[in-house]
Amino acid sequence: MRGAFKNQDSSDVYVLFIIRFFCSLNCRIKLDIFDILGYTKLLLNPPLTASQIHKGCFVGKKQDLLKAGVQLFSKQGFDGTTTLEIAEAANVTEPVIYYHFKNKDGLFTHILLSTFFEYFNRLDKLENNTPTQFEKIENLIDLHFRFVDDYPDETYIILSACPAKLRDSAHICAQQIDEQRKRLTDYISDCLKAGIDRKEFTSVPLEATTGLIIAMVDGLLRRRSLKLDGIQGLKETAVEFCKRSLLFH
Repeated sequence: MRGAFKNQDSSDVYVLFIIRFFCSLNCRIKLDIFDILGYTKLLLNPPLTASQIHKGCFVGKKQDLLKAGVQLFSKQGFDGTTTLEIAEAANVTEPVIYYHFKNKDGLFTHILLSTFFEYFNRLDKLENNTPTQFEKIENLIDLHFRFVDDYPDETYIILSACPAKLRDSAHICAQQIDEQRKRLTDYISDCLKAGIDRKEFTSVPLEATTGLIIAMVDGLLRRRSLKLDGIQGLKETAVEFCKRSLLFH
């Protein structure tokens, strides 16, 4: 058996044999053998690749860690959550976290990026060919309310953790928030300009009105996510406020 470790091909076959053997028995025992595979990764040259580990029973463990991280970070905060707690909540051993994310910071960053990715994806999918420009404003407001409803914990994590990092231009929070601001600015200003040109909107100052709408949307998002109040009908009131402020009467 020692000869199996002398070259890459033999070691790869050996590791895949381990994975397939245990998977053929019962995928539930992956929690017991992951440490063994982790040590094997250190002993073999070259180490196991992610694609090898993701084959067989190990698909889904990364997602389990992400879900557990979201739940714990939203309840306890980043500093108040340990990797051991995350591993236990995901029903895996602690080394699994280090394999997929290197450390707690890596897991946290992954959650932030995946949440922003989904948010930007929804922004990109907003309907452009609406009968009126105001429908675009209404759709934008609706998107933010729906996003909080669909991702309450993820949104809470961003809104509670990112403000303290906004002055650090190298931090992922500052970069993503800046990207959000740019996208919202382009979307709203283009909408307002088109509405004014078509005589749908009154002649409002573009830059100031754009900033005001962004501030309103961000404020509503924050209040809803942080559960600062239980006011009903905020979305409808926000839409009606914009309508009265923008449309010709």
